[in-house]
Amino acid sequence: MKIIGFIGLGNMGKGMSINLSKKNHQIIGYDINDNAYKNLKDENISIANDLNQLMNESEIIITMLPDGLA
Repeated sequence: MKIIGFIGLGNMGKGMSINLSKKNHQIIGYDINDNAYKNLKDENISIANDLNQLMNESEIIITMLPDGLA
């Protein structure tokens, strides 16, 4: 099984990473907003300390980032 790094755990990214973890994928997550990590402890998602850790430990990387337009 591949280790999936997930950058962006906001509205869409959190749900997508949780769904992947429920299908027994190993997920490592990262977000610049610490509030994004709330409620992830029970979801079997590891949290990377920084992007370097996520990149070094992941075989696949998915990004779910805002476009910056508001």
